[in-house]
Amino acid sequence: LDSDGKSRLYSLDHNNLYISNLRSDLTMKLIQGIPHSLLLSNENEEIQVVVPSIHPVRPWIQTAPFNTEIVLYRADEDWYNSLDSYYYLYPVHVSLSFMFTQTLSSALYLLLLRFLNRDYDSVYRLI
Repeated sequence: LDSDGKSRLYSLDHNNLYISNLRSDLTMKLIQGIPHSLLLSNENEEIQVVVPSIHPVRPWIQTAPFNTEIVLYRADEDWYNSLDSYYYLYPVHVSLSFMFTQTLSSALYLLLLRFLNRDYDSVYRLI
């Protein structure tokens, strides 16, 4: 229970962040194409997105060659051995219109996810 008496699931790594149930059109647009993301919030309702750095692969679907589906390839040892972090935390701007990238690797991972989702406008803005 938190100070408001609400039952919340808090992060062990980030003790001030808990899983947020806040969903709006802006937050859904923000995490579009990142199905393995999780919204976290703090007491001030500042949102952050946590994304595990799992190797995303676009499967070949013959009937839908321009699909945006991704499969998370968890058995890629080369991918895991080259990581500097096993997850990325993206703070969300108060306007809920964009996320901040704190490291080069987090920016490149977000760029990859946006590219695989064929969200070329977001890819352009990240570059």
